[in-house]
Amino acid sequence: MAASTEHGERGRPQAEWLASLYENIRENIGSIENDVLHGKYPTFHLDQFKGLMQKCLRGDFKQLVTHQFFLEHALPTVTRAFLIRSYPDKRLVPVVQEYLQRVLDLIIQTLRSTKFITCEGLLQTLYRIFHVERRFYLTNKTERALKLDEEIKEDWIRPSKSTGYLFAQNINYFGHYNGFDILFGRIRSRDLPMTMKEVVLHLEPLAIARYYFDEGFFATIVGDLKDEVFGRITRMTEAEIKMTEKQHIVSVIIRIKDLLQVVLSETQAAQVSESFELEMAHKLLTSATLPKRIDAIVHINQMVERTHQREHMLKHSIDTDDYDSPAEWMNYRYLGNWLLDNKILDKLYGETSHVQLASRGDEILKFLAQINALSTEHLG
Repeated sequence: MAASTEHGERGRPQAEWLASLYENIRENIGSIENDVLHGKYPTFHLDQFKGLMQKCLRGDFKQLVTHQFFLEHALPTVTRAFLIRSYPDKRLVPVVQEYLQRVLDLIIQTLRSTKFITCEGLLQTLYRIFHVERRFYLTNKTERALKLDEEIKEDWIRPSKSTGYLFAQNINYFGHYNGFDILFGRIRSRDLPMTMKEVVLHLEPLAIARYYFDEGFFATIVGDLKDEVFGRITRMTEAEIKMTEKQHIVSVIIRIKDLLQVVLSETQAAQVSESFELEMAHKLLTSATLPKRIDAIVHINQMVERTHQREHMLKHSIDTDDYDSPAEWMNYRYLGNWLLDNKILDKLYGETSHVQLASRGDEILKFLAQINALSTEHLG
């Protein structure tokens, strides 16, 4: 591995070299790919990255902003380029595999650190490394794993025809060096502020590789993960609700459903996710912020439509492909009871309502009338 130096190409300071390299990558990634990925041997840029990665691991960057820039921009961009290419020259395969494991070292160290609360670029990079469909893995499934100084047990994923050796080794490498414990610890931490978008980024690497993990491993973590993640949503303050896009909350719920499907049936996982979607909508509906209350009614209307689709699909034996996103568990009875039990009509048309809420309530009224759940008391 190339030694880290204070100066890069032609004696330029590394910070300057790094900034210029990133601009080069952003503006003309093709030239970097040709240089790094299609060269006969690893080239200057790869050696420089190895040196900078070692510098990151030692914490030797003089300025935190330079460290952050490298981790969040340059490193993810180059790593993505490595993963989307094939390697006719198989001598490069172990070089790239070693590079990916140094990236995993940096991800583990950075996630463990309290200095870096936002790790969006690195978490997206972890997702890419955990994605077995990347061309690096697809075109090198028969290539053997690296020989490492320390034995890595296959406790998380066992190599198979579907995964190959390199993908399995990287997942197990991450687990062996406590990557999963650190990832889960960040999600569980009550002291670490985290937006819903950041929660999604923590869950996506697990979700994309979920069907390759050992089921025993998943069975031990999924229930706790669901409780911790849903707990973060229910504990959101009014200020946090105001700053959070509804779609990010929905994305969190979808990722949890994806994980639950490994250990539960699709219907059981949908029951957990769809009932919590309603709980989330109710929380938004009690917000002091009008746009969030509007978001809640819009989402409830969507749940009504999805339930209509499911009931119609079941009644007429229609394939799910004929609908955009039918409910997988929700039925008329459950949704109707939930609307009445939570006094949604009062919130729509009561004294504390708003004209923008009431104007969006027609679908809910029609739904309750259709299932004969409206009474004169409700209409009064």
